Amino acid sequence: MNKKIMILMMSLIMCGAAFSCATPTNPDEGSPSGGSSSEITADSSDEMDTDSSNNAVGGSSSDGEKEEITVIFRQNGEEDIVVTVTVGESLTDIPTPTEKVGYYVVWDRTDFSNLAEDITVNAIQTAKTYTVTLYSNGGVITQESITVTYGQAYTLPAPIHSEHIFEYWTYAGEKVDAQGIWEIDTEDIRLTAQWNECHWSDNY
Repeated sequence: MNKKIMILMMSLIMCGAAFSCATPTNPDEGSPSGGSSSEITADSSDEMDTDSSNNAVGGSSSDGEKEEITVIFRQNGEEDIVVTVTVGESLTDIPTPTEKVGYYVVWDRTDFSNLAEDITVNAIQTAKTYTVTLYSNGGVITQESITVTYGQAYTLPAPIHSEHIFEYWTYAGEKVDAQGIWEIDTEDIRLTAQWNECHWSDNY
């Protein structure tokens, strides 16, 4: 082969090799660091957003305090009693309503477990009823006992006696009107008849 031709072929081969080595590499296709870098950046951003979100939620209850509710105990003529309790818990220290002469007083609610909202508890007053025993004290009476209710009207029957005139009833030595509004607050009530002797004329 002609020496000039061989030299030319070798020159072409060497130029081709040099051209191949000098060709730049596409960073989008061949660079593993390019794609993974963007993915890492995105992942890091997501993690930061998640942490930020978690921190925000935790901040709303970071104090660890539970919500409290109010329970108001209300009774006519008395100052309100206000008690606080944690939501979901039970109220065990129940105040006692103020007593009232002649009445039973209770709260209108008895279950204070697992409370979930503010409530107002009202006192209910119920008038007492009594059985009154009538002692005729030597006379005769057709009704030996009656039932009366505190604060309500009553009428007492009158006994009879063959020798005396009925005057009035007494309780513990005190006169009790034959009619009126009942105001004696005692479980065991006994009324005693009081008599006035009859005076006859000597000429009768």
